[in-house]
Amino acid sequence: MKSLIRFFAAPLLGLSMLCACQSQPSDATPSDKVALGFQKSARLASGLTVRVDSLTDSRCPTGVTCIWAGQAVAAVTISAGADAQTRRLVLEPGQANRRDSTTVLFDNVTYKVVLREVIPYPVGNERPEQRAIIQIARL
Repeated sequence: MKSLIRFFAAPLLGLSMLCACQSQPSDATPSDKVALGFQKSARLASGLTVRVDSLTDSRCPTGVTCIWAGQAVAAVTISAGADAQTRRLVLEPGQANRRDSTTVLFDNVTYKVVLREVIPYPVGNERPEQRAIIQIARL
C-alpha cells in the first residue's frame, strides 16, 4: 500500500507544482485596449488589427492661456484580414467623461471603437511623442 502511495504521490506533487506556476503575459499578447503612437499598429484579442494613421493634438497646454480649448484627433484603420475601415475620432478638453466612439462591422460582427485618451496631455511648449489609447469591444 505504501509503495502504491509513493508511486502516485510523486507525479501528483509534480503536477500540482506545475499547475501552481503562473505564466507572465508577453508584450505580444493581444488586448482590447492599446496605446499606439503615430503609424504604429497592434493586433487585438478580437483578431482585429488597429493602426494609428495620424495623430494631431491642438489642445491648450497646461500652464498656457488659450482662446480655444483645441482638440486631439486620431485617424485609425481597423482591419480584419483584407477588409479595412478608417475612422476619425476626436477628443475635446472639458468633456472628460465623453469619449469619441464609432462602430465598425466585420463578418456580420459589430465592434465599438473608442478613443479613450491621447497621452501625454500637452504641457507648455513641450511636444513629446504622443500615443492614442484605443479600445475596441465586440457588441
